[in-house]
Amino acid sequence: MPLRLNHNAYEVAWICPMEVEQIAAMEMLNEEHERLPQPLGNTNTYCLNIPLCPQKFSN
Repeated sequence: MPLRLNHNAYEVAWICPMEVEQIAAMEMLNEEHERLPQPLGNTNTYCLNIPLCPQKFSN
């Protein structure tokens, strides 16, 4: 069962204007989340997920 979080749980947006970019990006994600409600009129496609390397990097 996919994980369901709220809008505030997500900190990064990865924008893919072309389908080929979206397919490549989705291959780098490892945990699909349930969809969240969208405002009326919002026809964008969202894929809520966690990257394969979720560790936080520091300098």
